[in-house]
Amino acid sequence: MRAIKIILIIFAVIIALAAVAGIIFIKTFDVNRYKPQVISAVQSSLGRAFDFDSIDLNISLKGVRVAVSNITLGEHPDFGTGEFLTIQKAYLGVDVLAYLMKKQIVVGQVQVTSPRLTIIRDKGGMVNAQMIGPAGPVAATGNSVAVPGGTPGPSVSAEKPVALPEAALPAVFVDAIEVTDATVTYIDRAIEPAMKLEVNQLALGIKG
Repeated sequence: MRAIKIILIIFAVIIALAAVAGIIFIKTFDVNRYKPQVISAVQSSLGRAFDFDSIDLNISLKGVRVAVSNITLGEHPDFGTGEFLTIQKAYLGVDVLAYLMKKQIVVGQVQVTSPRLTIIRDKGGMVNAQMIGPAGPVAATGNSVAVPGGTPGPSVSAEKPVALPEAALPAVFVDAIEVTDATVTYIDRAIEPAMKLEVNQLALGIKG
């Protein structure tokens, strides 16, 4: 019996040390070291210039809390050189236990402070928001496939890509969204003279 107690005590000490080490790692982990990788990934995904000042990451038993400050998303070059969207601060909290137990991504709250959004319609009727997203893949021309004996095989056309199996994504639930001090600017260049409309101090609150 004494040997079992000693083994249990050793296990308890190991678990306690692992927990302390995990807490120290979380408290000292600096996600901003990966800022270049984050920026590159977002720019590739959205097809726009992207930047931010810093990320504040807090991990606890309640979940993951992320706060990003001074976000800027650039304008498409066809519409100008300014910013399409700026956000002073964005915050969201994700429930980790819900994902581990139910395979659900539960976002407790999303807070967006002082967003500045500029919507532009050009003379052709195209809206800048439609231009968000990665550039489409370059279409390949049909090529003949060589087979043994020197006889060319059938031409492979880029118009019929091979369908890849879709990965099952976890369900995403958002409990609340809060937007404060928002500014939306609308510029319409499809009419003469061009029209500009700006609305300030907008607020939005949505609860699930």
